Amino acid sequence: MAAVIDVLSCYNMSPNQIDVLSIGTGNFPFEISSSNAKGGFWSWRQVIKAAMFLTSDNAHAQAGLLRGPEHVIRLDADEDAASIDLDDWEAAVALLPDMAQRHFKQREEELKKFFNHKVERREKFYYRA
Repeated sequence: MAAVIDVLSCYNMSPNQIDVLSIGTGNFPFEISSSNAKGGFWSWRQVIKAAMFLTSDNAHAQAGLLRGPEHVIRLDADEDAASIDLDDWEAAVALLPDMAQRHFKQREEELKKFFNHKVERREKFYYRA
């Protein structure tokens, strides 16, 4: 959603000129227990974590509302990949290449529209109120 807003505010473009390709890092399943929801500061860590995960879902939904869901494609990692720690390169190398190939093959036709023509260079402008 931030990219959509940047394009609309920094370039002379309208929403109907935008298609969005969103590439995620996966959503690891989480659950907020009633004790965490009612607990104190430390218990709210899980609630805050849940809110952080939901921001990408919210941004995807907003882009879909602005542009139309058929113009917003979201690629996201499987649950197994979402659980890989950022510093666990061995698990990433073992799991992600095959998963990426599988996701690409499943959505190849949808993805082609992002790469089938060269976009003309646009001059940047800044809106001043």
